This record gives sequence, structure tokens and C-alpha cells, in this order.
Amino acid sequence: MKKIWWGVIAGIVLIALFISISSKPKILSNPSCMDSDLGKNYFEKGECAIGDTNASDVCFNETMLVEQSCEVFNEETVCMGEQHFCNCSEGKCQECVSSWNCTSWSACINNSQTRNCTDLNNCSNSSSPPALSQSCSCLSNWTCSDWSSCVNSTQTRNCTDLNNCSSIYPSLNQSCSPPCSPNWTLRNSSCANESYINYYIDSNNCNNLTAMPLNQTFVCDSDNNGIIGTLNEDMEIYISSQPLNLSKNYTSIKTIEIKQDDMAKVTFAYDFSQPLNLDNISLTTQPSSSSIGYTIIFGVNKNKTIYVDRIKNTTQVCAKNSEINTISEISSSCSGSNEYLINCPGSNSTISCIISGNQFEITGLTNSGAKEFSVSSPTSTTTTTTTSTTTTTSCISSWSCEAWTPCSSNQQTRICIDISSCGTQEGKPVTSQSCSPPCSPNWVCSEWGSCSNKNKIRTCTDSNNCGTQEGQPETSQDCKDANLLIPIVILIMIIVVITAIIVYLIYFKNPRDQ
Repeated sequence: MKKIWWGVIAGIVLIALFISISSKPKILSNPSCMDSDLGKNYFEKGECAIGDTNASDVCFNETMLVEQSCEVFNEETVCMGEQHFCNCSEGKCQECVSSWNCTSWSACINNSQTRNCTDLNNCSNSSSPPALSQSCSCLSNWTCSDWSSCVNSTQTRNCTDLNNCSSIYPSLNQSCSPPCSPNWTLRNSSCANESYINYYIDSNNCNNLTAMPLNQTFVCDSDNNGIIGTLNEDMEIYISSQPLNLSKNYTSIKTIEIKQDDMAKVTFAYDFSQPLNLDNISLTTQPSSSSIGYTIIFGVNKNKTIYVDRIKNTTQVCAKNSEINTISEISSSCSGSNEYLINCPGSNSTISCIISGNQFEITGLTNSGAKEFSVSSPTSTTTTTTTSTTTTTSCISSWSCEAWTPCSSNQQTRICIDISSCGTQEGKPVTSQSCSPPCSPNWVCSEWGSCSNKNKIRTCTDSNNCGTQEGQPETSQDCKDANLLIPIVILIMIIVVITAIIVYLIYFKNPRDQ
């Protein structure tokens, strides 16, 4: 059995020896093949010769050498050329000189930094390549996250040294205050030039303008005269029958008249507990070329009377009880929303109309515009007349009158307005009366009487007999009784005499002592 195993082992060794011999290149196995540079010597020009045949090492181009050497090919020794890439000249590779190109040094990490270098000439036999690493002093390069929210008066963050220097860390926690929430508090600027500003301040002083309300500008009565702004140049305003006087302070309820070319266009009662803003009021009437009269008043949202010119001499008007800007917003048929066709004199709903000379006087409007209207159909006329009769019967006038004006030329007047706007003069109080000029007292006074009980009196008489105490001079005043002065004077004289005697006795009685 042992012989069998030794036979197997010997067979395996022989097979391995055969494979090894058969795979080994058979260079220079034929003594008839001669290579002058002794094989593949790229740095020496040689010549391969077999008998009369030879082949020299040559440069195919500047970068490729064809190196000739003896090789076994199909069990026959031949001269075989091999391509070799190098700096080729004169049939051989020239000695390679390295040309190093290096990157910049990396950041200093763990006290070391590196770089990459490349030999541009690809010299494989290059010696002394540049250093690819070196020691260094590490400089930290910290990058930190944002601070966390404030919790228990502390906030934290994470920091990383990109250079891994492991040096002193930046602060990773700090004390803090809870988030500051603005508390926007309204403030008002002072009233100047008829305006003031609502602005806001943060009472918590957070220095954070987030969600700060916008400032707002409002009108105000800076001179406290009850009037703000001015009307257009083609309008005039009268208050209690007197032209507007901006130097006067207006209070309580007054009648306002807005005129155009000395003709009343709008009248209304106004409570001056709030200033009247004239900038909000606009008045539009028909141009001279218009075939109908109309009046539009904007900015007076209260019960008022408006006046419309009668150009076509009709007896009907169409009133629109809503804010409008142009006459085109009143329909041609007077059948639109909030429109009322009214026979004059007469009324429709709460709106009444009378004819006063060449004008329609229309009362009961709150938001207003009205125009002269021609009768378009019997139906419309009948409907309006019926409504007018019903409304007139149920309306009860409620007259409110201002105080009488001062007496002028033995006459004084006042304005009375029907608050119910019934459109009738029934029960209207007297608006004018005769009067006498105001009486001015002429006071004539006697001399003051003697002082008695610390008081003295006189008599004063009004020679004009106005029957009023206005301007009457004083008829009594405090005084000091002259009889009380005598004892005081005597007492003073006694004191002076006693003082003189004492001085004499002290300084003149014993002259030898002096």
C-alpha cells in the first residue's frame, strides 16, 4: 500500500515539474540569437541578430520605443519587437526627469497635514519624491449650531472642530431670559394741523417689530372751533344764518346752510358736540347746459333738506335716498332701488316736497340726490298722488327753532326746522318779529357815605331806566372808622414821651460820670 502512495506522490511531482518548465519563457534558448543590449534594456540601444538577419531598437516616435529582443515563438527563437512608452530618442529611452505637481497642504488635523503629488513625466524610476505629509500646529476651526430655545433660564448648542485639534471648546451653554413678547400699546400724537396719528409702542421693549400695528392718521379740530377742513371754492357755508367764521367757536346744535351762488342748496341741523368735517362734504348741481335741475350732496349722512332748481317748470322730482356720486345713478324712470317719485307739493314715504319759487324744497332725505322729473305716465302720477295723500295725513310736524338773532333795524329772526320733515308749513312757529334796540344802562352814583360799622354805602341810579342790574357799580364797601384812630394816636404819643424821659435820666442826670 505504501508503494502505491509513493507512486502517486512521485507522479504529482513530475506533473508539477513539467508545468513549471513548459510555462517558463524560453529567452536566449537558442545560442544563434544574439541581443547586444542583453535583453529588454530600454535605456541602451541594442541589436537583435539571428544569422544574417538583425533588428535594431528604434524610436517609433518621441514617446514610444520598439525594443528588440530574442524570444521563443512557436518553439522557434526569433527577434521580436515590444512597444514601450517613454521619452524616446536615438533608439533608446532617455533618462526620465520627474516633474512634480503637488496640491496645497490640507488643513491641519491631529497636528498633521497632507497633500497629493503627481509626476507629470510619469518617471517610474523617480527617486526622492516630494513629501506627502508633514507635522503642523493645529488651528481649531469651530462650527456651532444655533442656540437652543431658553429652558430654565439656560440655552445650549453643539460645536464641532472641523480640524479635530481638540483645543479649548467654545461655550456650549449660556444663561438666557424667556422669549420677549411685544406688548403693543396705543398712543396718540397731539392734534396739529387738523390731524393726529395713532401709533404703537412696545411696553416690553423687545426691539422686535414683528406684528406691530400700522400707524393711522385721523382728522381732528386742532383750533377747537368746531370746524375741520374747508368747502370747495364754489360753495358757501352759513351757520345760524351767519357766514362761517373760523375765529368763532361753534357749540350746541346749529342750523347749517350750504349755498351756491347765494342760493341755498342744502340745510341740516348739526350737533357741534363733534366737529363738522367740511372735507367730507361735496356738492354737485346741474351745469348751465343741463335741461333739468338736480342736486347731489355727499358726506352729510343725516336728515336734511335739499333744493333742486326748476328748469323745466315741472311739479315732480325723483329722489334717491342713498349715497351717489353722479346724476346717472338715478334711473330715468325713477323706479330703481331707494328711488322715490314725488308730486310737489306732496310726499312719498318719509320724503316730502314743496315748491318754493324756482326751486323744489325736498326734506326727509338722509343719503341724498334728487333731480327734476317729467310725468312719464298716468299710472306713475296716480300711484305717487295716492302715496302722498296717505303719508301727509299721518305725518305730525315737530318744529325745532334756534334762538332769536340780535335786534337789527328793529327786527330779529330765527330758523325753525320740522324734525319730522312732513313737508308742510302747518304749525310752523313765527320766524321774525319786531324788536327795540338794546338798552344800555347809564349809572349815576352819589358820594360815599361816612364809615359806620366798618362799612360805607352810596346810591347808584340808571338814568336810562333800562330795568336791569347789568353793569351796576358797587354800592357798598369795607372801611375803617376814623373815631377809632384817636385812642391809637394818644397811646403812641404817651409811649414816645416816656421813652424821652428815660433817655434824659440816663444820659444827663449825672454829668460827672461822663
